Amino acid sequence: QLGDLRVEPALEETLHIQREVRVAKPWTERTWKDARRHEGVRMNLEEGTQKGAHKGYLLMLGDDNACYEKRIILTNVETKACYWCTLNNTIRDDVEQGMPDQVNVGLSGYDVLIVGLPAGEYEVKAVAHNKISGVSYWKETDYKVSITEE
Repeated sequence: QLGDLRVEPALEETLHIQREVRVAKPWTERTWKDARRHEGVRMNLEEGTQKGAHKGYLLMLGDDNACYEKRIILTNVETKACYWCTLNNTIRDDVEQGMPDQVNVGLSGYDVLIVGLPAGEYEVKAVAHNKISGVSYWKETDYKVSITEE
């Protein structure tokens, strides 16, 4: 005899996704030799209350977002030194509902704590790296990140 097969939603507290720590690494021209600028890369970035905490979404329009790794390039406004890091994956139901014509766009979320950046103001470039083809697509954003000394 089958048991009760109903699915009960979990309480939101039990679904909390741990913010992941990402270390910013120095970026060089060789980091992504074949990176291409692409208008389809879209990003939303919100700074958290904790130093270095950021969340939002990063996606590639017109393609299967399950095939992409999210990355950002951070360029120091004053020194022009560049750093990069990957972003983790979190589910974004709101993005999926807002863009029902896009494939696996719900996988576009991230919630990270970026460490290893010297103090300063940084311009942000969004990067969608296709894990199948190995090609990275990037686009400038209007976002700036400020890192202060502790």
